[in-house]
Amino acid sequence: MTIGKRIFVPLSILVVLFISALAANYYYTSAKEKKSIYKDEIKKLTIFFNKEYKVKEDFGLTNAIMLSGNEFVTSMMMDGSKDYTEKGLKGLLAEFKKDTDLKNVKIQIHDPTAYSMLRVWDPTKFGDNLSSYRKTILHVIKTKKPLVAIEIGPLGLVLRGVAPIIEDHSYLGSVEFIQGFNSILKDAKREKKEVIIVMKKQYLNIATALKKSEMLGDYVLAVHKKNINLEFMNELKGIDISKSNTLLKSKNYIFVSVPMKDFSGKIVGYALVGQNKKIVNKVVDSSMDSVFDQIVASLIAFLAFMLILYFIIKKAVLTPLSNLTQRAKELSSGDGDLTQKLEVNGNDEIALASIEINNFIEKVRV
Repeated sequence: MTIGKRIFVPLSILVVLFISALAANYYYTSAKEKKSIYKDEIKKLTIFFNKEYKVKEDFGLTNAIMLSGNEFVTSMMMDGSKDYTEKGLKGLLAEFKKDTDLKNVKIQIHDPTAYSMLRVWDPTKFGDNLSSYRKTILHVIKTKKPLVAIEIGPLGLVLRGVAPIIEDHSYLGSVEFIQGFNSILKDAKREKKEVIIVMKKQYLNIATALKKSEMLGDYVLAVHKKNINLEFMNELKGIDISKSNTLLKSKNYIFVSVPMKDFSGKIVGYALVGQNKKIVNKVVDSSMDSVFDQIVASLIAFLAFMLILYFIIKKAVLTPLSNLTQRAKELSSGDGDLTQKLEVNGNDEIALASIEINNFIEKVRV
């Protein structure tokens, strides 16, 4: 094997090793980047839901407080004018439904001992004692301060803003502003996200309105089925959604399970907030295109370096060595031109060998 080949072979091996390292780095980075982007997406989904939920909390508390001083509410508490209050509050709810995404808000008024006085959505049902399962009302009776919290009742898993009705320092009762979570689902659709809210089925004995809702294992759908992505819901079946605040995957979605706690701090359900993998993978592909461009640039730079190195070696070593070899062959065959000396460049081994051959030629000529 010639010296040229001996040099070319290891250089070629270096190129192959470098390309292999780049390929391994690309696939490692690809997997790492995908995991990182999925993790970031789960954070974004969690932040999205928490932000939406906080808006509903603030809205519920504010409206409960406003209702506690509303003339329709106080009129009923002061003089028992139920028909006037019912008509006025129905008009108020109609405005909500007309001008906002809140199509299913409800109002209820309780007396000072937690008995229902008026359900605006069902005026014929009143006079029942709520104290056995409505801890929010009891807390307002005790503290005389407003609050907002999830509390399961016949309507299901809903968010309740409850405020005391006080006139001349006298506690007359309380009013609650009730919201479902369908508006969050609508906002999610606009953001190209998926949200499904489920309740533990053990509460169906209280949440009678949900008894005919879709079942998902140990859970029951707590929002209107028409507002959800059925593909997403069907893929949730068989997945342990109690693994909260972590990355969960189905066939076509990544999602996070956000616990929904009631007034007592118990987990009564979960918000399943998801994103289609196709959307997330577009972000991954975009990121990996950038990584790929960097790898291609590194490869081009490395190959250019190796090519320059090869030409430097060829000029500095292989060509002078080839000339030296050829001259030695000519001299050994007796056909060499003794008037021509070898060119000497530098003081390396080839230069020293050339000097010795030149000395030999000089002696022969003499």
